Amino acid sequence: VFLLYKKNLKVAPAIWITISEVWIHLTLALYCVGWSCGFQLYCLGLVSIIFFSSYGADTNDSLLFHPLQASIISMGVYFSMEFYTSEYPPVYAVSPFMQKVMFTANSLLIFFLVITFSKVYSDLIRSSEQTFRREADLDELTHLYNRRKMREVLGMFHDGYVRDAKNYCVGM
Repeated sequence: VFLLYKKNLKVAPAIWITISEVWIHLTLALYCVGWSCGFQLYCLGLVSIIFFSSYGADTNDSLLFHPLQASIISMGVYFSMEFYTSEYPPVYAVSPFMQKVMFTANSLLIFFLVITFSKVYSDLIRSSEQTFRREADLDELTHLYNRRKMREVLGMFHDGYVRDAKNYCVGM
């Protein structure tokens, strides 16, 4: 994550390094303690991180990073580890109670992660839409409302005056 804040570093390599680190950790955790501890859920959490990270990627980064590629790799890691853990026992034996504790903790963390990224992403989308709408309503040179916005504003006034049966006039 630290790499994402460097000004001179491209976004895509930093994203791939971060995602690869998570893949490595979850693979090692599954290898060591098995499927029942819930570390495989991080593949699902990665999908939200992947799509959130693609929001800020510029067009040059799209050659190195594409959300669909990373999501397919996450799915591949998920199913390959599921196959591996069904065929081979974990390296360390974990009590059933600790398996439930780890599964619950991992599930809560992933739910929190997905909810957080969904909220932040929807806020970014809403902010971008407001910016685009504001830019679409203003003339670039004069910063006054353009013709389309003026028709909208005058339409609201017109509807109000017609509803109240009042006369009005527009001066230009």
